[in-house]
Amino acid sequence: MPRNLVLINSLNYKGGNTFIYKLPHPVSFKEAKLSLYSFSMYNSTFNISSTIGNNTFSINWPGIANAFNFIIPDGYYSYSDLNAFIQYCCLSNKLYIIASSQPSYFISLTQNNVRYAAQLNVLYIPTQATATSLAYSLPTGAAWTFPTTNQTPTLTICSGLQSYLGMLSQSQFPLTVQTTNQSFLSTSCPIVSPVYCYLVTTNLVSSSYNNVPTLFAQIPLTSSYGSLITVNNAQQQQVEIREGVYSEIIIQFWDQSYNALVFKDTELTLSLIIET
Repeated sequence: MPRNLVLINSLNYKGGNTFIYKLPHPVSFKEAKLSLYSFSMYNSTFNISSTIGNNTFSINWPGIANAFNFIIPDGYYSYSDLNAFIQYCCLSNKLYIIASSQPSYFISLTQNNVRYAAQLNVLYIPTQATATSLAYSLPTGAAWTFPTTNQTPTLTICSGLQSYLGMLSQSQFPLTVQTTNQSFLSTSCPIVSPVYCYLVTTNLVSSSYNNVPTLFAQIPLTSSYGSLITVNNAQQQQVEIREGVYSEIIIQFWDQSYNALVFKDTELTLSLIIET
């Protein structure tokens, strides 16, 4: 069988999850096979974004009637990154105290490696008497005062963040205001990286065995965020090309649940082998 190499790169990017390669002239395929020969692309899919729907949370603070609502900028966040953003939001809204001349926060997020879990800590805000004895003070311009009894703030997260933290049974921490420090661990496996596989579809194939007939290849996501994903497929799949006349090759990328992928970096090289 004659073998033809087709190279698709970032010049063929058409937006979203789609790359389109225009053939030099219409080609009639009959009894032809298609294989993925090589693939290179940087891992730039975010794990928190408006597209995924896991980018919002709110804080209710004792002594302040209205909740503070926050939107997390799209990006790839570790737990320490997200903790830093939560505390930045508290700093910007003066939701902290000053202890030993340093900001001290009442909400923190850490990674509990021993338990394979996220750990969310919500500390109580002390009374004025306790704060005075410990030399705690409020930041200048704070719109709240120390409570008359110990009280915790309340953190409420969206459903997408529940999956990210592995806390599917609860979205509000704590459920009611408490007078003691509270700590919460994941109750299910945290999904820090919601994308672990790229599915590739193309208009050249139509399989009666797949729920998505145009599915062509699967690329495991084994590279960390920001690293280069590479596939060198010495043993080609030889997927049958649907008979017909084609003027272009459309390639699209999806995650393992068939959600359209969103790339920050669309630089790509993808080589196809067509056997006719």
